[in-house]
Amino acid sequence: MPLLRNWSSIFLASIVNIPFFVKATVTWVLFAALTIARAEPLAEKPLQPGTGPKHAIAMHGEPRLNAGFANLDYADPSAPKGGDLVLGEVGTFDSLNPFNIRGTAALNLQVLVFESLMQRSANEPFTLYGLVAQSIETPADRTWVEFRLNPQARFSDDSPLTADDVIATFETLREKGRPNHRTFYKKVARVERRDQHTVRFVFGPDGNREMPLIMGLMPVLSAKWLADNPVTDIWMRPPLASGPYSIASAVPGREITFVKNPNYWGRDLPVNRGVYNFDRIRIDYYREANAAFEAFKSGQYHVRKEIDAKRWARGYRFASLSDGRVVREELAHGRASGLYGLVFNTRRPPFDDVRVRQALNLALDFEWANTNLYSGQFRRINSAWDNTGLANTEFRSPQGGGPAAMRGNFREAIALLTAAGFRIVQGRMVGPNGLPLDIEVLNTDADLEKLLLLYQRNLDRLGVTLRVRTIDATQMAARRNAFDFDLVPFHFLGTLSPGNEQAFRWGSEAAGTKGSFNYAGLKSADADLAIKRITDAITREELVDATRALDGII
Repeated sequence: MPLLRNWSSIFLASIVNIPFFVKATVTWVLFAALTIARAEPLAEKPLQPGTGPKHAIAMHGEPRLNAGFANLDYADPSAPKGGDLVLGEVGTFDSLNPFNIRGTAALNLQVLVFESLMQRSANEPFTLYGLVAQSIETPADRTWVEFRLNPQARFSDDSPLTADDVIATFETLREKGRPNHRTFYKKVARVERRDQHTVRFVFGPDGNREMPLIMGLMPVLSAKWLADNPVTDIWMRPPLASGPYSIASAVPGREITFVKNPNYWGRDLPVNRGVYNFDRIRIDYYREANAAFEAFKSGQYHVRKEIDAKRWARGYRFASLSDGRVVREELAHGRASGLYGLVFNTRRPPFDDVRVRQALNLALDFEWANTNLYSGQFRRINSAWDNTGLANTEFRSPQGGGPAAMRGNFREAIALLTAAGFRIVQGRMVGPNGLPLDIEVLNTDADLEKLLLLYQRNLDRLGVTLRVRTIDATQMAARRNAFDFDLVPFHFLGTLSPGNEQAFRWGSEAAGTKGSFNYAGLKSADADLAIKRITDAITREELVDATRALDGII
């Protein structure tokens, strides 16, 4: 869930740890815009020779599993097969196209229906094994990557998957796909069709050592499908794809059902043994969290990941749990915490002023909220990479704990706002422009609203107005994508191997790219340099140093 922090030039956030599988944060972001000089284009260097085709590639070091491995460590080939799995999700969908930002795509399309060239291992920081591509080759400097496709790869209509489909996908997503696809794939200087089953991508001067893995994660779409179904459209007709499941039915906003393809071409691949065991998977959508929980209690779906601390502490007292039909577990993990938080849009004044952000940060009482709203289930953290060796440990969030503890925070907040040109006029905090400080926060979560109302009361003591506006999931996605907000919640997922995605979250170019995850609008030459150091890192030690530098900035 929540609270904030303040870092001197970038972003305020307080982060908490939930012991039941999820880590969370409320994040406040702030940045100062800096101008980045554009480098002159470099002449293309002769390509280094490749090091030979490999079954896998790791970002740093060597893959955990050797060539010829039987299955992924965490998969059980002897697991029972068949049956139905029903999942529940709070939210909605109105599209079967996850490759653009129009509408809201249904969940798990890129897991169950579409396939990428390679498969990421879930118990390694960043390692890919062969899927659609049976091998990968790069030179030592990783300035190009070559994929040899599995000749058995087929789409669900039994048409062959070839180099032409890979190239059509690349060209389509580079020009018309999601902003992250366009950002990453433009680093490719040229693509070469070596033969029907071999494709080489040659990177330009802005490429980096992670790009072979980024291309390995590229989904492969059918060129035939794309010819009749532009990627810029909202799709509601089940797409032609190569994955283990097809879409049996989809009712926008209500449910989507996936059915296993009995002729799935890749069922015997090592990365797939012991995976995709259910015959049918259905996802039911619910408009709000309480309705979803009641549906789970009554047995309407099978697996639930709890993200509400108070519910975890007090809500799991029902008959099917007592008699053993429901099993509750807390699962430890070694992943990075990530950030779940409230992001200030620094494109809008006065949030572009670090003193204002620091002052607003001081008004949130994490300690009181954790005790009284969340049953003490949170542990406050101070890094986007908490729980790992990547974390910068220098920052500590402001401390609260009730009215007495908050008095010093309020005094400091008023001093910061005064220094930023604000003054109290008839009980309201008025800025240098003569307008009261009035903030709108967007929200879709009834549980988060409790925290927002507490924060609203504390801000009111400073003469600051916080308006909580509840909207639906579709409106939230649209307004976040357009950067049309003052303050908005978002969950930045953690990773043990940060890379190019950090530019999409914190890079200067992404700040002006609608649909990017740089919701804060961060433009920082220091952040850009840290991200470049991350993507250029050759050793794990270099990655750790660069990530800690970025963590200190954001």
